[in-house]
Amino acid sequence: MINKKLYTMIYITVLNFSNGKVHQLEFTDLENQSCEDMMLFIEERGFELNNIEWMSHTNPRIYK
Repeated sequence: MINKKLYTMIYITVLNFSNGKVHQLEFTDLENQSCEDMMLFIEERGFELNNIEWMSHTNPRIYK
């Protein structure tokens, strides 16, 4: 029997002050990734941490 682990999709919402846009990234929580792992994930997508604010959450809905 193969043990299949269910992964939790984590959404990272990024407020980008350099261009005034809001971005939402999908991040798969493979093994309870740390805050530092999420920050590296954000940087790898071209964001500069000193020009953004970000938060992680499990519900992809954005309320208007």
